[in-house]
Amino acid sequence: MDQFPKKLIQANLAVLSKSDDLYGLSFQLNPFILNKELVNSSISFEGLQLPSSNLKDLVRLKLKFDEEQCQDFNGCFTLDGVHNPVDLHQIEFIESRSGYLTVLAKISIDFEYEMHDCYENLDLVINSMVASVILE
Repeated sequence: MDQFPKKLIQANLAVLSKSDDLYGLSFQLNPFILNKELVNSSISFEGLQLPSSNLKDLVRLKLKFDEEQCQDFNGCFTLDGVHNPVDLHQIEFIESRSGYLTVLAKISIDFEYEMHDCYENLDLVINSMVASVILE
């Protein structure tokens, strides 16, 4: 089994959304080449409980999730049309030096769940500036 190249998973923006009382967070990834194909994908989570929809209220918020909670967020990384489950272990919102909100996420991608069993499951940390599509 091969290790999926971590360096390919680079987020360029995290988008915060809201549905009812729960939030979604989608990391838009930089496009990359894998097996001579251009991949344009994202890593998304739904069902997050956050204290506020205002980005300034999220500064210094750190949330850790146990194994049972990880299953609640419907995390997904789509590769070659296959949805690979992603567990969210921790998220932390910090103010960057430039004054923008940045989110760091400790995740695990389960490549062995469906058709990508040629790759080992992957643990990594991704981060990106946060934008909101919530209009309140």
